[in-house]
Amino acid sequence: MLAQSLVTLFLASTAFAAPARRQQLKSMSSAAAKEWTVLDMSRDCNKDDTKCTWTFSVDKNEDGFEPVDCEYIIEGEPASETPGVTPQSCEPFTITSGYDSSGFTVLSIVDYEAGKIVWAGYNDDILEDGETVTPDRSWVVSDLP
Repeated sequence: MLAQSLVTLFLASTAFAAPARRQQLKSMSSAAAKEWTVLDMSRDCNKDDTKCTWTFSVDKNEDGFEPVDCEYIIEGEPASETPGVTPQSCEPFTITSGYDSSGFTVLSIVDYEAGKIVWAGYNDDILEDGETVTPDRSWVVSDLP
């Protein structure tokens, strides 16, 4: 009985010792995989849906790396469903995008110097009205082929 009480007390104390962290949604990955976090993502489209401006920051989650603010602009009809095949610079990153008719966009965020890429996917319903996506999302880093 004493052993059971000690185990219960130990487990309860470790549950309260967990540090508080900024809320973010983790991608499906192993705990050891390196991830970049996309912060404060939003997409604001004009009323005619001919131009959408994406604003966000990318954090490589590395010591000494400050998150980089990016602006990514897509024009088309409708712009919210137009793939961004022309690369746009957001140093040290290069951004392109693709759109799937089932209602989501995938941004390709590439650091050519490091030879790394993440694919950050967002459903249309969470991007409507220019609202900021919460929580921030993290994506697994892959090597460029």
